[in-house]
Amino acid sequence: MVILDSNDDPMNRVTLSLIRDLQAGLDFLQKSTAPPVIIFRSGKGNGFALGPDLQEWKEFHASGGYAEWQKEGMRLAETISKLPCPTIAAIHGPCIGPGFEIALACDYRLAYARPDTVFSFPEAEMGACPSWGMIFRLVKKAGLEASVKLVAFGEKWKPAQLARFGLLDGIATHEKQLRQEFTRLTGQALLHGKGSPAIKKHRSLRRTILEGNRLSRYLLQRVFERFLKRTSCEENTTQASTLKLLANLSGIEDPAKALELISSHANRLFESDICQNLLKFMMADLDRMPSPDGKPLLPQRVALIGYGKGLAEWAFLHLSRSVPSSLISPSHSTLGATLVGIELLLREMVRKGFWSPAEAQSRLAQLEGSEKTHLPPNIDMAFLFSKTSRDLEPGAFGETNPNRLVISNGESKMPCQALLFQQLPLGRYPCAELSFPSGTSSEQKDRVRSWLGKLGRTCVETSPRRDSLATQVFFEGFLESLLLLASKVPLLQMEKSLRSWGFTAGPLYWADWFGLENLLELGQRKGISTSILDLFQQMAKRGWNGIDSGKGWFLHLKNSWVPNNLAANLTGQFVTTPKDPIWDSMSKSNRLREGRERILLRMLLEISRLRGLNNDLDPKDWDYLMVRGLGWPAFTGGPKAWVQKRGLEYWQSLANNLGNRLGPAYKLGNSWDFWFE
Repeated sequence: MVILDSNDDPMNRVTLSLIRDLQAGLDFLQKSTAPPVIIFRSGKGNGFALGPDLQEWKEFHASGGYAEWQKEGMRLAETISKLPCPTIAAIHGPCIGPGFEIALACDYRLAYARPDTVFSFPEAEMGACPSWGMIFRLVKKAGLEASVKLVAFGEKWKPAQLARFGLLDGIATHEKQLRQEFTRLTGQALLHGKGSPAIKKHRSLRRTILEGNRLSRYLLQRVFERFLKRTSCEENTTQASTLKLLANLSGIEDPAKALELISSHANRLFESDICQNLLKFMMADLDRMPSPDGKPLLPQRVALIGYGKGLAEWAFLHLSRSVPSSLISPSHSTLGATLVGIELLLREMVRKGFWSPAEAQSRLAQLEGSEKTHLPPNIDMAFLFSKTSRDLEPGAFGETNPNRLVISNGESKMPCQALLFQQLPLGRYPCAELSFPSGTSSEQKDRVRSWLGKLGRTCVETSPRRDSLATQVFFEGFLESLLLLASKVPLLQMEKSLRSWGFTAGPLYWADWFGLENLLELGQRKGISTSILDLFQQMAKRGWNGIDSGKGWFLHLKNSWVPNNLAANLTGQFVTTPKDPIWDSMSKSNRLREGRERILLRMLLEISRLRGLNNDLDPKDWDYLMVRGLGWPAFTGGPKAWVQKRGLEYWQSLANNLGNRLGPAYKLGNSWDFWFE
């Protein structure tokens, strides 16, 4: 039995040291009498192998050690696959990246289908590619369709999905079945040797039709290319190049040639700026996870006060981390709508196989719902999410608890110990702005940081202000988007243009998430034109209040969105734009390109202006906030690197062109020097 167990790493990341230790152990086995069967399993209870060590990869970028890591890994995988005796990978928990390649190198695979057992290649998210050569075996065993989804798209598959493509020889859902499957599979290995009958016999009708000959594989490749063209970033070609590699591998029979292609492709991607930039922000995610100085107590129960889909996501986040919570909403209808949002999120986790129905039900049991503003005595942290909750007077929660922390996502009448601003729906990366009023003690700050760390949220700490920095930046992009709508730029094409460039969501989608009521209040404070304020009021009359009402600039469906063209037409009636003959003469594609540049320029100008007013954030903080808080594409390296790459002359030319045509709002001020410091 070979046990994967890194002594100094609780998560079994596949480091160069672990590779060499495994190789040394296998070399020793080959020199001695070969056992009838070799079992590969993890020595950690939390998973089989959790992918590459990001810190080591970061050092490889500086030292050039990736080629050695890749060469040693490829040698290890080849050694496992060529062992004279059959090999079985006994997998529990995450099996990721190089760990997945080790499993693929084995002759048989047995998976313990725990809720956290998942198979994936995270290299796709890092701008890299699996480099140990086992994706060639994957293509040959599972076909091009499965390989593209796993390797190029980076999908996370549960054991049942893997079994459908013949990549698992056994699945167990409980320990008794695991022992039975292990006994059966060991006997099968002793009987059949290195040839797995399940793999040899597996070739579905779907695969026969889609990949039965060279023409069908070419047509399948074209389908994936068209899909990537619609959904991936224009300037990030990593997925497209990996798709091409997999298509080439599907037509190759010589393993040596396949390994050469994989090695060349993986090294080229690793050395690219895209990979370095993505890795930089992944490392920043780990470094910026809030951590208190000491070990303060975590909240025993958190009160989430407000309503809407945003609050439903925060409640779901607490349930996913097993933090008992109380949901307090101002009315029966708002409470019901929020609970429906939580239920949909729970059902999605069950549908994807991460939770069983019983587990989802047990987590939901940790949530209490109420329409009262009086807090139960066991609440030691309250999060004010909506404007209604922020307008509550001091003492609205009954008797004051001196140990209770109150956190708000905006200016509040009630004394707060922290302000927390979140711009986009809670996904994998979005970070929040965190600030502490002057009266907050060090112990209270540590308790808040401990709470965010428990939830797995990253944050950027700023000085207290009425409107968050990210809100002000997005609002500038939103105002420019309104001008483009009034200039007859299609709403759907505008949003797609920003997303295809790499943004998580455009300013108009953010506006729906932010809410019309908050937009109106912010616009009044900033003194925007009365015509835009009138537009907001007309939308409010129609019930287009944003994502909570299901309608805004977009119609928000269960799992998708479509443009609200009536809102776009209404914008054209209220917002006026200057006459611009150059704009009128442009083609539709050029209008979209210039429109995107105008939105980005307005947002960058606002960042430089805020930087001049508030020097408490350094450029790295701004970059991280823009990428993880506002959805700026990480592969560009952040706004500062992207601005510098284009050069000062480009921005001066663009600003002068737009300024002469449209007005002084696009002129570069002295604060623009911030980008080139």
